[in-house]
Formats: sequence, C-alpha cells, structure tokens
Amino acid sequence: MSVASSTGRLPVEVVIPAGAAERGGRVGEVAAQSARVFIIVVTFNRKPHAVNVIGAIAGQDYPRELMDVVIVDNAGTDGTLEAIVERWKPERVIRNETPRASEPNFQKADVTMGSARNAAGFRSLTVVRNQANLGGCGGFNTGFAFIDAVSRGEIELAGADGTSPFGAGGGAGASGASGGGPDRLWLVDDDIDLPTDALPQLLKAMSTDERIGIVGSRMVNLNDREHTYETTIYLDHLSGQLSPQPIRGHRCFDSHFAWEKMVGGVHGRFTYTGTREVDIVAACSLLARWEAVKKVGFWDDRFFIYCDDADWCLRMAQAGYRVMLNLDAVVYHIPWLLKSTPERSYYAQRNAAWMTQKNFHGWRLKRVMARKMWGILKDSLRAMVMRREFHAEILRRTAHDAITGRGGKLDIGNGPKPVPLKEGFAQVGALRAGAEVVFLCNQPDSLKWARQVRDNLRAQLAASSTQEPRWTIVVRNTVPGYETAGDEDGGWARRMVYGGRLPSRLKKQFAFARLRPAACIVFENTNDMPVLLGGRGGNIHIDLKDATVCQPEHDGWGVRGRFAARWFGTALRAAWFVLTCRSHVMKGKFA
Repeated sequence: MSVASSTGRLPVEVVIPAGAAERGGRVGEVAAQSARVFIIVVTFNRKPHAVNVIGAIAGQDYPRELMDVVIVDNAGTDGTLEAIVERWKPERVIRNETPRASEPNFQKADVTMGSARNAAGFRSLTVVRNQANLGGCGGFNTGFAFIDAVSRGEIELAGADGTSPFGAGGGAGASGASGGGPDRLWLVDDDIDLPTDALPQLLKAMSTDERIGIVGSRMVNLNDREHTYETTIYLDHLSGQLSPQPIRGHRCFDSHFAWEKMVGGVHGRFTYTGTREVDIVAACSLLARWEAVKKVGFWDDRFFIYCDDADWCLRMAQAGYRVMLNLDAVVYHIPWLLKSTPERSYYAQRNAAWMTQKNFHGWRLKRVMARKMWGILKDSLRAMVMRREFHAEILRRTAHDAITGRGGKLDIGNGPKPVPLKEGFAQVGALRAGAEVVFLCNQPDSLKWARQVRDNLRAQLAASSTQEPRWTIVVRNTVPGYETAGDEDGGWARRMVYGGRLPSRLKKQFAFARLRPAACIVFENTNDMPVLLGGRGGNIHIDLKDATVCQPEHDGWGVRGRFAARWFGTALRAAWFVLTCRSHVMKGKFA
C-alpha cells in the first residue's frame, strides 16, 4: 500500500511494508506488541506535512488495529482538513468549540466522509478541528482532553459502521464498539518523518520498567539523515538552563560522561544505541504511559508553544516516574534553531521562567529568576540600540508577561507588515532625493545579501522614474571580502569598516552623525553595530527567505524614548517580582 510520507521539505511517496500490520513490532517485547496506542498529531497550516505524517505513522511495523490516531487541526486556513478527509477518510471530524483547550467543547462536525473505515487501516482516525489556533500546547491538550473523554466513555470510537461518536446529549454513542482508553500515548509533530521501527522501539523501551513514564526519541536532521543533532537533555539545577550534559552532582553525571566518551559526543555523526535516563525529551516523537498522564495531568495551559514538553517531563520525574531516551528510536526533524524567530524566542524564554518557578525554591529560585530577568531585559535594551526595535519590544514583553503570568499567544503580531522593497523604502523616506541607506553587515554572507537587495530594489524601480538611494556598506572586519566591499560594479557603495571592540564602534557614531542615513538595513534580525547619532527615517528588516520584501519600522529619539520608559517600568516590576517570587504549585488537570 502506497502512502505519502514526509522525507524532506516536499512530500514524496513511500510504501508501507507488506504485512506490517500483521507482523507487529518485531523489535518489541511481547508486552509491547499488544499495547493500545493513541497517537496525537497537532497541525497548523502545513497541509502537505499533515497528510504525509499520517502515512509515516501507518508505515510503522506495529499492528494498525491497535492504533487510534487523533489529528488536531488548530483552525488552519490552508485546506488541511479537506486534504486529510480526501486522502485518509477519517471516521469522524469533531469541532472543539472553545477558545481554551482547558475547557473543551467537542461537537460532531457536519463533514461528509468518503468511507466508513479510514484509508490507513487504523483502529480509528479522528480529526478534531479547534475553533482557534491554540498553539502546540493547546493542540496537544485538546488531544489529551479528547482521549480522556474517550477513556471515560463520553465519546465512542465506533465508526466502522458509520455511526456518530456521540450519543444523546454528547455522551457515549448508543451503538458501536466501546471507546476505551489507551495503554500508551504517542505525541508526534506534523513536520517529521519516521523510520518504520520508531513506535516499536519506544514501546520496547517503556516495557522494560513500569516506573518509566515517558520515552523520547533521538532527533536526526530531516535533511541530513546521518547527523544526530539532539540526544540527552538535562536541567542545570544551579542556573535553570537546559543542557545536553548534566552538571556535577546530578544523578547521571558519571554514567553520562562515561557514555559520551565511549560514543564520541552528544551529537554528530556517531553511532548511537541503547537507552539513557535523562531529565527531558522532546515531544516531536514522545511516548507516555497513560496512567502516568492521568496522575501527573496535562500540559500547562499557559505555555502556547515551547517548554511545555520539558515542563511535563520534569513533572513526571517529580511524581516518581523515570524519563528515558531511546537512542534507537529515531525521528527525522528540522533543527529548532533553523526555525528560530523573535516570536518563538518569546515563548521559549517566558515559559522557561515559569518552568523555573516549578523546579526551584527559596533563595535559589530568586537567584535563578534574577539572572533570567536581567538577561532578557539586557538583550531587550541591546536590541533597541542595535536597530531592532520590534525585537526589543518582544523581549521586553517576554519579561513583562513572565512576571505578570500572562499566558497564551503573543498579542502584538509578527512585527511590521512585510511589503515590497519599493514600498518599504518609501515608507521610511529612503527613496527621497539624496537619501542615504546603510547596510549593516556583520554576517559572513551579508555582503552578498546587500547586492541581492540592491538588485531587487532596482528591478522594482525599473518601471518608475524614482532613483535608487545612495548606498553605504557598514561592514565588520571579520566578514570575508570587507576590504573591497562596495567596489564592485564601478563602486556602487561607499564603505565603512568597524572592529569588534567597543571603542571602534563608538568612534563610528560621529561618522553616522555626519552621514545621517535615511534608513539602516538589518539582515535576519542580527546586527552588532549601533547607529545612535544618525538615522532619521527608520529600519528596514530583511528576511532572506524572500529578499524582494522587507519589514519597515520607523525609528528616532521619540520612538526610543517611549521604549525606554516602558523598559524601566518593566525593570522595576521585575525587581519586585524577583524579591517576592515563590515556587509555583500545580493545580488542576491543566496546571
């Protein structure tokens, strides 16, 4: 049977091994081969990946009649639901009519199914359509709540005969097989690919010890399948940071470094096998024991995305369960750093502060929290000085929301609206007569990016009489080719070189005061050259995924002054919070 599976950035076809459903998990023990597994996948506007990951799950060397799959669609707008219905024929589509995952309201959706039996051969296939985008955290919590309702008989996973999963008043269905709860719960990201033994390997590891509450997977680069980029993760109980290596005094310290010396490293092109006890595993492919989930509770409803899985693992350990990494259970995934944005950093740092409140106490909590708050606020101030105004505000909001307990989605959008270069330059006054535009170049490829932006702007101005601005390249002396930057094409830009030391960068401020650039161009939200005394118009941010558009933002002393007032207010609140903060105690199923 041929099904779609994501093996890279674009979908391709793979083949489910003949007889896979009948053979079961060949690498697992007998106990692991008979476990009923509920599988949750959360997706948002990634239609090809969502369709394909169902194929990767169906391709597991494990009986599909023991697999109940729940796809949680976070109110996507790209046709994900329709594509899944067309390709995989789920038995049911259910609406979750609620703005909060902690208050589920499941209703049968009026969607015509193509078949009374899903096309993948699972015991059941359900799509839960959320009313709003609840993030990865809310999406998985939706899945947990749905499975909890199934296990308590409120929802029936009948459907082979086409019956409704709901009985009178939304309770258990009047006909069909009993719903029943899972033995194991498998969390799977939508943008991954899996070898056929991923699930059997996870089940095999969990079957070795009833105290194991969670088993995680070794993360391998989706686009370089020989490179392992994440294995072990531990919590540093002195700094509150997460690290691939335990600190001295950790229960795993000696065994970890003996293992690392034998293998060659915690990531890279080494041969990994066996299991390791860790503090944290990632939820992109994570197996949990359902009885442990019922005891520990679901994910912290405040988190939205990031750190929710780490927090869950630490809570499992606090409840007496072990967290294990099975190095033989592989998941192919895009490294997190390649998807990093200021918004994602907001969630990661805010949620890490809350996670700290659950795992530290007394003066150690205050010390760790003080370090976190100061680090965030210092980075915020630096971002403003470095012409990254929106990034600076996101960092300030990170500290503010962490100390005030504001959870959920960041409410200030994704920064200035992307517009074509011509429109963005005009918005900040960089196309007026005599305007000077500065490229801030401190990354290895930034000189190439500068020429690319220049050429793209020229192409957009070609049909008009508007002249391109005068260009200046401000380049760090560690960037390859800095000596001749701007000399190409007959000298298209003037050049200003600076060094890494602070005196060199401060000295250049006087040159900027004379230059008075209309705009400064920042690539990929990265810059280490302040422009304090010049710059009348604003900043132009370029994301290299599409260098024909930009994000313009106005800058100046008024903008900076208003930001400084907000920043100092947040700093005072943070100081008081640090002095008075106490450990956070979990309450309720959703924290």
